Amino acid sequence: MRKEITIVIKEKEEQILRSIISIFKKNFSGFDIYKYKKGKLGDEFVITFKVEKRYYGSLIEKLAYNDIKIFRKDAEAKQIVEEVKRKKRKAAPVANSGWASIRTKQKTITEEDLEELAVEGKYKEILAVIKNSIQHPLEIVKKAKALLSDSIAIALNRAYSNATENKEDVKKEYDTLLNIATDKQLKLNRLTKELKEAGYQLIELCIFYPEFFRNLIDIANNSNLHPTINIKAAVELGDKFLSDEEKYETEIQLAVKNLNTRWLNNAFEIAIKDLSNQEIDTFKKLVKFIEEKRNK
Repeated sequence: MRKEITIVIKEKEEQILRSIISIFKKNFSGFDIYKYKKGKLGDEFVITFKVEKRYYGSLIEKLAYNDIKIFRKDAEAKQIVEEVKRKKRKAAPVANSGWASIRTKQKTITEEDLEELAVEGKYKEILAVIKNSIQHPLEIVKKAKALLSDSIAIALNRAYSNATENKEDVKKEYDTLLNIATDKQLKLNRLTKELKEAGYQLIELCIFYPEFFRNLIDIANNSNLHPTINIKAAVELGDKFLSDEEKYETEIQLAVKNLNTRWLNNAFEIAIKDLSNQEIDTFKKLVKFIEEKRNK
């Protein structure tokens, strides 16, 4: 059995991680890391990988002793990290006013809290910090702004990866992607790139699972999505319908009945700058194809 470890590091700290992994490989002949993934998180990087369960606790302890920030901790990891912190506190001298001043400090969100939210893909909580900026120190608001886009990307990638790796979670993650792609707060904050990316991944999921292909009709009709996503979904329908009408007979019947071509023609005027010449051609052919079917 393998267990996942998620850490956040600065670029210069990656060498420390590599050294720790190298030490483990030398000391344990069966040790290795699996599914190593690295992504941007503000001015830092989030790294996720898996190790065999028998090495998990020892590696967590080694990372904690080297001040590597560990996130998405389970009960075992939390206990190990807390024990390491306790030992390090015990070894470190404390100024006379130290503990008293710490106890009287007002509880507020920290940069580490923000990083944990970002790693979890909880962009709404980060957005809330930005929205209520007057309640937070300037450096916290700056950090939240720096992490927002990356936290959305993490949420999207996690939902898509989980859906493609675990078929039983497809519907749940489809809804997750749809909720992000139609998020009104993201629209208000003009996060157009992120809204589009959520829509693209939603379309990709419908292509990945043939049984979800007909959902492209709903995506094409959804006025809460960015118009580019509506048209891209329609183009995917057109690619399939026009290449094999017999194979997609059922889906074509649904599209003839439900596809909102009037809405799509309006959306097309906004989305055209994001389309290739081939996509423009396919879209126009699809609309003509559907309308001809309706007029028979």
